[in-house]
Order: sequence, then C-alpha cells, then structure tokens
Amino acid sequence: MKKILLFSALFLLFSVHTAQAQIEVGLKAGANFASLTGDDFDSWDGKTGLHVGAYLILQFMEALGLQAELLYSGVGAKFSSSGSSSELKLDYLTLPVLLRLHLIAGLHALAGLQIGFLLSAKDGDFDIKDDLSSTDFSLVFGLAYQILRFNIFARYVLGLSEIDDSEFSSDAKNGVFQLGVAFRLFGGTE
Repeated sequence: MKKILLFSALFLLFSVHTAQAQIEVGLKAGANFASLTGDDFDSWDGKTGLHVGAYLILQFMEALGLQAELLYSGVGAKFSSSGSSSELKLDYLTLPVLLRLHLIAGLHALAGLQIGFLLSAKDGDFDIKDDLSSTDFSLVFGLAYQILRFNIFARYVLGLSEIDDSEFSSDAKNGVFQLGVAFRLFGGTE
C-alpha cells in the first residue's frame, strides 16, 4: 500500500506542472529477455517474451520529463535437467513511471519504478497464479534514442519484490532486459 501511495504522490507531484509541459503519446512494443533471480534459480534459463502497450511523456523542461507507460509484459524462465523440463510463463500488466533525462541530441536516460499486476501464471500446463504474489515492484533503468517519430530503447527491469507466495516460498524475483521500439502518435517534437 505504501508503494502505491508513493507512485500516486510522484504522479501528483509531476502532474501539477502539466499545464506547462509538452505532451507526447505513442505506442511501443519489443522483446523481453526474462529470467528469475534468487538462490534457487541459478540453474534456470532465461525466457524470451514480448511487451506491448502505450506511453505518455510529459516534458517539463528541455532536459527533464516524466514517462508513464501501460504495458502487457510476458516474462518467466525455463528449466531442464535429466530429460525433464519446465517453462514458467508469467503475464503482467505493468505500469512503469520513469524520469526521462535528455543527455545529448536524441539520447535519453530513463530511470524509475514499476508496478506489475499478475494476469496469469503457468508452470507448463498448471495454473500457479494463486501461488504467486499478485503485484511485483521493480526498478527500471535504461536508454532511449529518438529518430524522427521513433524511439529505440534498451532497459533493465530489476525485480525488488519476491514473487513466490506459496507454502514453499522462494526468494524468486523477476529480472527482464527489454529491447524495443516506440512510435509517437502525436505531440512531442521531431
């Protein structure tokens, strides 16, 4: 609850300046290279998924803005040993809220927090959603490069909260490297 209040407070803090802000709205999509981190997951392999959604940028000054996104994000991990294998598929609705800092012509640094809401969770054919936390909090940092109406981005989503709520609770956290492209629908500058 405290983290939701923190997100709300940050949003309100920056929304006070929206009358002076330049607004940009667009769509984005890309690849997720996901893994689970924690003591019990050293032998698990990464899983490739995708993310897709929309973004809103409020540019307050030439060098500083706020970027909020609403994304579907597929993550998870794979395990194989002695002829048996397992694939953990986790689907989230994520809301990253990022500070956007202009570095040099076209290049921006991104950093902020993300909350993810678990939509579904499967281990092979088994539904394990009830065994996992319904929310996932993460730290996000990366770079974006703007070319005309497009942004090419690379970033890392570092899980801060343990996702396992089962009786055999582990210290599993999500870790996701994202590569993608965003397309500006309207607003912003060339």
